Amino acid sequence: MSISKNNVLKEICPIIENNVLFYPCSVLTTEGQKEISYIVDKQAYFNYTMGLYKDSKYFNHFCQNDIVEIYKSEIRLPFKIAQEIYDFGETRMGGRSFLLIFDDKSEQHYETGSFVDFLEYPLNKSAKRVINVKGGNQSDNKYLKSMEPINIFLIENLQLLMQKQ
Repeated sequence: MSISKNNVLKEICPIIENNVLFYPCSVLTTEGQKEISYIVDKQAYFNYTMGLYKDSKYFNHFCQNDIVEIYKSEIRLPFKIAQEIYDFGETRMGGRSFLLIFDDKSEQHYETGSFVDFLEYPLNKSAKRVINVKGGNQSDNKYLKSMEPINIFLIENLQLLMQKQ
């Protein structure tokens, strides 16, 4: 991984899920697409998914050779809020339920899969307007979800590469 990509990645606060570091970001691919993505160490991800990651219909998997550039994402949920949701744990098999609170005190219920950093938002709302979160199942049947599919870029020896540069 180049020094410039490595430097951007070092500026991103990773999410910690089951002792695995996930770096939510935007990636410019070799196909010219700018995609919301997660960058993760390949072996750590393999262990996290118990080797079943290739069978998932919810995730697109790529290798480091598919990355042209890495950017901080402007639409990422604030790190502190996202990590709090991850710390709540799953509320159902493979998923999470939580309530986001916005700066105007309005609330939105979410039902997501495993990842929560990139979400759909109500009209005139964005990640920048989120100020708090409540965990657990909510009674409201009107909910939004995370953006899909999720792009995961698997990097061989990611932590070692980041330490070297």
